[in-house]
Amino acid sequence: MEILNLGKRIDEIKNLKIDVDSKIDQKVEKIKKDIQLLREYVENEDNKLNAGIDKINEIMGTKIKEIIIENLKAEIGQVKDKIENMNTAQLDKVNNLLNGQNLTEVLLTKRRLIFSVQSTIPTIIKKLNEELRKIEGGLGDARIKQLNI
Repeated sequence: MEILNLGKRIDEIKNLKIDVDSKIDQKVEKIKKDIQLLREYVENEDNKLNAGIDKINEIMGTKIKEIIIENLKAEIGQVKDKIENMNTAQLDKVNNLLNGQNLTEVLLTKRRLIFSVQSTIPTIIKKLNEELRKIEGGLGDARIKQLNI
């Protein structure tokens, strides 16, 4: 009888071991699934963060470009104003040189100076206006790249 009891005990122990192994396997599988879900969640959140960072970088890049373009426009406007002031001063000098004389009565060197002044400054102002139009039209990106920004 004791052998029978011992055999039953061994069978009970084997069944308990199988039951415990089964429960351990179930727990391990559940942990594996939880880990996989956690990985997917972390990857999803990481993608969201990266998308947010990319959007912030895009917005900041655009804002920086806008600021640079505004600064370039302001600088060109200041240069244009200075040149226009110089043009006015040069025209005053021309008028003083002429001092009521006809252009044909003025010495050749003075006439050359007058023609030089009259043609150079408007050309520069025209170029500055072209640059302003390019910047306002979005062609300022090339200038920004040229500045390594």
